[in-house]
Amino acid sequence: MWVWNSNQTIEAFIGFGAKDVVIEHSLDGESWTVLEGVGPLAQAPGTAGYAHNNTIEFGGVTAQHVRMTVNSVQGFAPQASLSEVRFFSIPTLATRPSPDSGATDVAPDLTLSWGRNGREADSHDVYIGTDANDLSLAGRVNESPFDTAASDLQLGQTYHWQVVEVNDAMDPSEWAGAIWSFTTVETILVDDMESYRDEEFLEIWATWIDGFDDPANGSLVGNGAAGAPETDRVHGGSQSLPLHYDNSAAAQSEATRTFDVPMDWTGHGVASLVLYFQGSATNTGGSLYVKINDTKIAYDGDASNLMRLGWNKWTIILAEAGANLSRVNSLTVGVDSGGMGVVTIDDIQLTSDGARDLITPVEPVEGLVVYYPLDGDYQDASGNGLHGTPMGGPFFEAGQSGQAVSLNGIDQYVEITGYKGITVVNGVQQPFTVTNWFKTTENGEMVTWGASPDGQRLSWRLDGGSLRTEHGSGNLRGNTVANDGEWHHAALVVTEGATLRPNATQLYLDGLEDSTFSGADVLYNLQPDTDVSIGRRATSGDRYFPGSLDDVRIYDRDLTDAEIAWLAGRTKAFDK
Repeated sequence: MWVWNSNQTIEAFIGFGAKDVVIEHSLDGESWTVLEGVGPLAQAPGTAGYAHNNTIEFGGVTAQHVRMTVNSVQGFAPQASLSEVRFFSIPTLATRPSPDSGATDVAPDLTLSWGRNGREADSHDVYIGTDANDLSLAGRVNESPFDTAASDLQLGQTYHWQVVEVNDAMDPSEWAGAIWSFTTVETILVDDMESYRDEEFLEIWATWIDGFDDPANGSLVGNGAAGAPETDRVHGGSQSLPLHYDNSAAAQSEATRTFDVPMDWTGHGVASLVLYFQGSATNTGGSLYVKINDTKIAYDGDASNLMRLGWNKWTIILAEAGANLSRVNSLTVGVDSGGMGVVTIDDIQLTSDGARDLITPVEPVEGLVVYYPLDGDYQDASGNGLHGTPMGGPFFEAGQSGQAVSLNGIDQYVEITGYKGITVVNGVQQPFTVTNWFKTTENGEMVTWGASPDGQRLSWRLDGGSLRTEHGSGNLRGNTVANDGEWHHAALVVTEGATLRPNATQLYLDGLEDSTFSGADVLYNLQPDTDVSIGRRATSGDRYFPGSLDDVRIYDRDLTDAEIAWLAGRTKAFDK
């Protein structure tokens, strides 16, 4: 122990520093032992930069408490004081945990370690549990680290752990250290497609083996001559796996990844395999499947999802797969049952979800304010009599269903005369949903209304090929480019008092949620001013839509995922 005595400028004249002292130490704060050989403390000089001049040697004792009793002072002052005290010790407890206490996204098969053993420790008992007040002994080791394999840590759990230092030859024989914590990841990554690049042995096709030299396999992995990963359509990160399939001459088209070290999918609470896939409107059919080792599992969703944009989630309950899960050597993704096209795969992972969270499409039966089938006229089929008026001479053509209105993107649109849309009431934005089908290769407004000052208007449009809604200084954009000249269903859902943020505002493409954070977090404040326009920005008379619009609807409530799916033409349940 280093001691700096009282060091005031008048110390030499008054003597506030401690002189004759008794120093004691204790393990429990109740039984005290006097430290022998402690002489009078040296007086401080009363000058700046005073280096300590009292070093107290404890002789290697084990202590948790130290106290000093002052029996006399350096001068005639009626009280004593100290400037500073420092302790130097070899810790009796384990320190420097790895992972750091409070760490998140930790792999469940981790090895725990600590950088320094406690003093005099002969062995180390490691306790682990989800309740910091009820830890269980996981095992004993002679040295750090500690393998948690036998504990089978679960996904998505916060664990607490403690190292108790043990030496049966000492009294006490155990010293319980600090309680540390970590949180395991929610999922175990199988492949997120992010590690591939145009280098030898690192190409995506060098891991996912396709049918390049196999006439019985009609698949090719990657885009272009180099077989590059997909970078425009990604579910997470910046890359995905494009699987081009052609079953015109082959029975199936598949790509297989073989694991250098077989994976065990039976531990850590793993219950399901999840992957995300996206089809294309130009695909001509086919049925998706995976193989775990050689066990084939067919996609149980709507086969037409291969002909739609948007990311579909596929959850496979592993207990129902019938595969050997303790030693997974390979994983295959493929398409059979005919057809040609491309399916994009991303974010293959293991989760602890033991049951599927399914959306079952259901027809919305309430809240319809206006509905324009656009089958050769502009009549409102909702029964509310809010008929549309064509402006600029648009015409009709074949639609997604029946007919659709075709707009030139210059001066043609449809106006709902006298209808101002859904706006604020008593300062609170009322809920609404806008849905429509569209087909274009350009960008433009689909449905708008509101007031121009301070941006108190709704913009529902395509921008950069993807969905976008705007209000005030904020916006919310979609993830998927959809101005490909094919029919797509779009939906905008706004809750009561919403801001421009998921989940208060949601964009849907082809029945699937397709929102991404963007712009400012603006509170909706739509004001009644311009009439609702279909095919242009009403407040400015611009952003005319170049293409076809069909089946335009406005509801005065926020529709559910299931209702949006039904309007998009989905009929089978799918993973949320």
